[in-house]
Amino acid sequence: MKLQSLLDADVPNEGQVETQVDQVLAARGKLEREYTLMNLDLRKVLALDQWRQLKSIRGQSGGFGGKIFFRKVLPPAQGL
Repeated sequence: MKLQSLLDADVPNEGQVETQVDQVLAARGKLEREYTLMNLDLRKVLALDQWRQLKSIRGQSGGFGGKIFFRKVLPPAQGL
């Protein structure tokens, strides 16, 4: 969002844009690293047939580059 607002400025500040691009790329790199390590952790605990089944499910889902996203399910709020 910050990068987009910098690009949308009437007169974009090239230095600020470059700095923000570097931050975005660094964040993407960290995310990819964590995703890869998560896959490694999964691979270590799954049997080979389970790993292949997971890969198959990921391939069928599409839309997210074959990646599975986990989300925390919160219990329903009380009294609402």
